This record gives sequence, structure tokens and C-alpha cells, in this order.
Amino acid sequence: MSEISAYGSSASDIRGTYLNLLVTQLRNQNPLDPMDNSQMASQLSQLAQLEQTEQMGATFEKVLTATQMGQAQSMIGQQISFQSSDTDGEESGTVSSAKIMDGEVVLNVAGKNVSLEDILTLGGNSGSFLQAEDLSAATSLIGKEIAFSTETPGGNVVTVTERVSSVELTNGQILLKAGEYMVPPSSIKAIRE
Repeated sequence: MSEISAYGSSASDIRGTYLNLLVTQLRNQNPLDPMDNSQMASQLSQLAQLEQTEQMGATFEKVLTATQMGQAQSMIGQQISFQSSDTDGEESGTVSSAKIMDGEVVLNVAGKNVSLEDILTLGGNSGSFLQAEDLSAATSLIGKEIAFSTETPGGNVVTVTERVSSVELTNGQILLKAGEYMVPPSSIKAIRE
């Protein structure tokens, strides 16, 4: 890689240097033994492919940053626990903001910058924590039929079957909206497609 960086920092820099060398070589070539056109075309094609690959990489990086920023913004106001680089331990707090710093999306938690990969758990506003995977598992139930236990107004416990229409996070607890019921995952007895 150090050889390439001597000629330029990007594919377009390398291409410009190559074209300057090519023009110099064409001016000074032996007319009785001209340069091979197919080799020149092949090298130009390779440089064009390198440029396109570099541009695609930059585009993918922008898309990834935008996706991560959207994810980070959805965490504002949420409680998280994270791996702290300061204490080499686990810390927690409420996300107050999200920003891009040195090309990386970071969350501000109690004045500390926390990268997305350092997040261990994601919770509600109450301060109780819930594993991020649990929320993912709960949202995977949307559209499925669940059988769950509920208490009737008369105090009897019955099993009801309803289709899950949405998932909510209320006071740090996951609740599934099934019919007219708000069901905690612990009440689920069976899941059907």
C-alpha cells in the first residue's frame, strides 16, 4: 500500500499520474517500435475499475453512517448500559444525543461518548434494562397468533388466543398488543403462525 500512496491518495490521483507518464512515454517512444495499444487500454480499464470501486466504497460508507445515525437517534431518551473504556467495566445512563465524530456515530451518555458497538443493553425510560435481543424477538411475533393467560374482571385466569399487531416498550417493559390486550411476553403459552 505504501507504493500506491507514493503516487497519490486516491484512484483519480493515481490515474492522473499514470496519464502523465503515458503521455511522456508516447512522446518519447521509438517510432519503429511503438507501444502496445492493448496493454495501454487494459491499464486504463483497470484504473477506471479502481476508481469505481473507490466511489462505491465511499457511497456504502455514507449509507452505513446514515443507517447508524437513524438507529442512534431512536435511542435518545432511552436507558442503555455500555462497555466503558474509562473504567474497563459496564456503565449505564440515559442517551441525551447522537452525533458523528471522526466518521463514527456516537451517543452522548452523561457527558461520555459511547460508540454503537459498545452498547450492551437497551432499556426504557424507567431505568430497568432489557436485552436488545429480547425486543428483536418480541417484534418478530408481529403478525403471529399467540395464546396467553389473562385475568377476567371476575378474577378468573383464562387462556386467550389473539394475533399480535404491535410491540410497545412501556416503563422499561415489553408489551405485545394482541387484540384488545397488552400482553407481557411472560404470559405467552403458545405461538402459532
